[in-house]
Amino acid sequence: MGMPAVAEDYMSIWNHPGEWTEEDYLALPRGAAKIELIDGRLLVSPMPSRLHQKYMQRLAVHLDAQSPDALDVVIEVNLRVGTDKILIPDLLATYEPGDTYVHDAKHVLLVGEIVSPSNRGEEWMQKSRFYARAEIPWYLLVERDAEGGPTLILGRREGECYVEHARATPGQELVFPEPLGTMDPAVLLRSR
Repeated sequence: MGMPAVAEDYMSIWNHPGEWTEEDYLALPRGAAKIELIDGRLLVSPMPSRLHQKYMQRLAVHLDAQSPDALDVVIEVNLRVGTDKILIPDLLATYEPGDTYVHDAKHVLLVGEIVSPSNRGEEWMQKSRFYARAEIPWYLLVERDAEGGPTLILGRREGECYVEHARATPGQELVFPEPLGTMDPAVLLRSR
């Protein structure tokens, strides 16, 4: 049995000459990979692990339940952080109204990333600088230890970077900026 035929139009989308623009990016088909736009280049990442996804979901559900209706806490959405810069953070707390395909940083209270073995290093540090330059006031970093246990690190924007404001491990409470409430990282470990 041979490979299934792929429409020529689909293949032509990926054979893109030169730098990518936001318009080019938004014309891409939606698929199984996480694709971000950074200064005319595409950053393609595989979908996260099951544990990474559970952390994202549990964190979003917990924070969303404590938030007023005007603040939405969502996972893996497009966020414009500059010209030809669209990132997909793991978590976003936004006041942007309506069903938006690309969120605007000016409506964002907090952005969050979960560090895992596949995204350790320069990638998440570079993304945090983009978030700070886009003037997003709060940044949440979730680090996983060797056993998968979470540490929540809340950063407060100072200029073009974030400085640690608070940190919590399971059994401790992290106080988020108003109106997001508090959270014990043990919530991320719950079993069904």
